[in-house]
Amino acid sequence: MVYYTIYKITNKMNGKIYIGSHKTTNLNDGYMGSGKYLKRAIEKHGIDNFVKEVLFVFDTPEQMYAKEAEIVTEDFLTEENTYNLKVGGFGGWDYVNEKGINNQGKDKDLISDKISKRLKGRKVSLSQVQSLKQRHKDGNLRHSYFGNRDNDAEFRKNAWSDEAKEKRKVTRDKIEFQKGRNNSQYGTCWIYHYKHGPKKINKSLLPDYLLNDWIVGRVDKDKKKAEKQIINDRKKRKFEDKQSKLAKETRRLYLDLRYTSVRAFVRDGHFSGSNQRLLNLWRKHILNFEL
Repeated sequence: MVYYTIYKITNKMNGKIYIGSHKTTNLNDGYMGSGKYLKRAIEKHGIDNFVKEVLFVFDTPEQMYAKEAEIVTEDFLTEENTYNLKVGGFGGWDYVNEKGINNQGKDKDLISDKISKRLKGRKVSLSQVQSLKQRHKDGNLRHSYFGNRDNDAEFRKNAWSDEAKEKRKVTRDKIEFQKGRNNSQYGTCWIYHYKHGPKKINKSLLPDYLLNDWIVGRVDKDKKKAEKQIINDRKKRKFEDKQSKLAKETRRLYLDLRYTSVRAFVRDGHFSGSNQRLLNLWRKHILNFEL
């Protein structure tokens, strides 16, 4: 005899639950669900910390999936104490294919929009985030760059091989990737305001912004040029001050040691440069310089 059941699995450690449907010939077959987050939780906490309870038993799959849809709703998915990821009532692949309710031949954009609306606002719990981070750290995710698994290096090698890059190029050319209207920046431009900073807008709005002291570009080029000039002037002054200090110190040392030859002064290691450079330094920074 075939049973169509609705069951509940409870995590005894944190109280989180999973509601699922299952077709079986044995009500005690030990089946513990197929949910992705549920499986991860069982792997983390151990099967002994989970309790399964059969809530309903039906004679037909239609009755089973109708009850699942009644329990596992969009509101149910938004609760933090559930492992379920999608609303109930869709059935397994045998039921989906039998009823012809798969996605083949249907409006994919409409389907994507429905899925997006269903998942909008769903929050990932802190425990799920921490678990994912730990799996990255331990290298337990396939092709994880955070881990040190052997297949990571092989994956990168294959992904960036000449053959793979050529395939990507052909595909992008075929779908006109980032070209014309397919470009993510199509019809937009950057503008800048001295008070509000940079902003990206639709080009059709540009005339209105230009009337309110906005300029085209991500930065104010005149302002940036002025700031660059200020920085260069500051560096130049700093360099000149350093040269003036060096000139005065070496000139004072030259006189204190009673040198009469610049050549001898430089030769004795009191200045790291040529005789002519030292003389030019003194002439430039010493007022009324006389040798």
